[in-house]
Amino acid sequence: MRIVRIALILAVAGLTLLAVRSGRVDPTVVIVVAASTAASIVALVSSIVARRRLEASIERIRAATPKAVDHSVEPPQDDVAEEMARVRALGFDLAGATDTDLGRHTIRTWILVEHGGETWIEVGRTFVPIAVFQSDVGSRFIETAFPTGEPMDEPQLLSQVVGSTEDEALAVHREAVADAGGATRRVRTLDDYLVAEAEHRERTGGMRIDAYLDRVVRPSIVEWTVSLVVDVVALVVLLAVIAEGTR
Repeated sequence: MRIVRIALILAVAGLTLLAVRSGRVDPTVVIVVAASTAASIVALVSSIVARRRLEASIERIRAATPKAVDHSVEPPQDDVAEEMARVRALGFDLAGATDTDLGRHTIRTWILVEHGGETWIEVGRTFVPIAVFQSDVGSRFIETAFPTGEPMDEPQLLSQVVGSTEDEALAVHREAVADAGGATRRVRTLDDYLVAEAEHRERTGGMRIDAYLDRVVRPSIVEWTVSLVVDVVALVVLLAVIAEGTR
């Protein structure tokens, strides 16, 4: 999209410059600049709406509180059950499940823990079943997602992604925890998890969305604003050239 924005700005500026130098304006040029102006307005408004929607979602994430599920915690989907079985084979036991309400959606997560409590796992479903290995090393939380996720390396959160196997994901996770000095929190029960999750959410909730805002959405707003300013100036100049030519 950035290439499209730059191309539009250069095209509009170039066509306007040629019109000013020649002293005459082809009607097609006016149509192109007007269309570019309209596209910039639509894109700018859409980016602003997206920014507001994503900022609101960050607040919902930070305010969301998972609740322990009272009924059966066995996963209904076969593929999630298979993922859980592979995680259990690594030495983790099912501690329970939680439901988290995010607007009109409820997210079901199954929590697995190990005897030592240094690492716990969230198993759920996005587009595919996903297992997220988690530990708290005091200064930051460490996550390792399998098979997909979004990497992040921030002071509060180290998020890694391993797409090969659950065994490899656990090995990578344990290595990262050891490199950070070892886990400082022990999660052995669902109650332990709820306490850890609340702190995790307070310290890191919405960070991925905020990073996307900084990386994509906010720069897009600035760039479409620049594009719109160029379009409007170009349109005014072209109309002035046309008016001058009719005198």
